[in-house]
Amino acid sequence: MTTLSPTVAEAYKLLRTQIYEHLDTAEFLALKDFWSEDDHEALRQLVPDLLQVIRAVWHRHEPNWTGTCRLCLREWPCATARLIHREVMDPENYFTRIHENEG
Repeated sequence: MTTLSPTVAEAYKLLRTQIYEHLDTAEFLALKDFWSEDDHEALRQLVPDLLQVIRAVWHRHEPNWTGTCRLCLREWPCATARLIHREVMDPENYFTRIHENEG
């Protein structure tokens, strides 16, 4: 079994921490009771960025012509595609409520 060097493990930890901090900031802004104009501007930037991340991950995990995931090379839908679908389309999730309100 291959183990990560302490330097690489620390680098991965820093990357994960950065992502969580970015997501925490977005969540904090979204849950504030009152938004300033600066908050509105930050959300206008954060929401499209976060949606682009979901789209990019989804796109990389689309099926190829053989019916396997282009990235994982496993039968599609792969675990990542199932996870994205479950998290975005969950009936209790806000994304579903937005979609229902559009119609």
